[in-house]
Amino acid sequence: MQRQSNLIVAIAAACGAGIAIVLLYPGQYPYDAANQLWQARTGHLGDGSPVTMAALWSLLLWLTGNPAALFLVNVVLFWAGLALCAASFDVPPVLRIAPLIVIGLSPLALLQMGHVLTDAHFAAAMMLAIGFAARGLVGGKGTALVACTAAVAFALDRSLVKRPITTWPTLVLWDLAAISVVHDTLLLPAFTHGHGLTVEELERAKAFDEAVDAPLFQRSQSGVNDGYGRPYTPAQKRELLAAWYSAVT
Repeated sequence: MQRQSNLIVAIAAACGAGIAIVLLYPGQYPYDAANQLWQARTGHLGDGSPVTMAALWSLLLWLTGNPAALFLVNVVLFWAGLALCAASFDVPPVLRIAPLIVIGLSPLALLQMGHVLTDAHFAAAMMLAIGFAARGLVGGKGTALVACTAAVAFALDRSLVKRPITTWPTLVLWDLAAISVVHDTLLLPAFTHGHGLTVEELERAKAFDEAVDAPLFQRSQSGVNDGYGRPYTPAQKRELLAAWYSAVT
């Protein structure tokens, strides 16, 4: 009876995944996805985004030649995790399938899984992990999966990353821009931006946004270096950190 119930859940999940694929294929590819696709195609893997995702995408491109292969994998992983969760409840099949379909085909899930981004890949991987955890809890089995996953992720990061990227300067620059606007004094070090940048420009061009840091590097006419394309030197990082510390204290 339990095996038959699980089979029903698996069939429902497969149907739900099929519907999602038909609705969303081949997925949406904004700038971040395009950058990760470039990494996957060229092999110049960086750690500005999860390197395992780019490595997997590279493998899928080698196997299929289709960029949408990662989209398909994300959808399958997401629905597999949902199915594992649903199969973990000791309730009639209809009470397993209904939440499975409602969650999997909800507007939020479709919106998330339709974008071939790190967010969608993370959501898919986490849903699968939650599904395995649910099955493990039901079976009363302990596991060293978390420790193994962390070890593998660390090893992959060290072995695959060819373009190490330091991400904290983007947040430090965002803080400095915020304090600059509040005090009407530009506090960003000269080497971080183009000639002529002023607080007035940050406000006029709406380069400073309280909700997100990206506009700071996209909207100003003078330009602000986020440290990705042109990484800061160790000396510049120290100067930038000192400027931030001085500003916030």
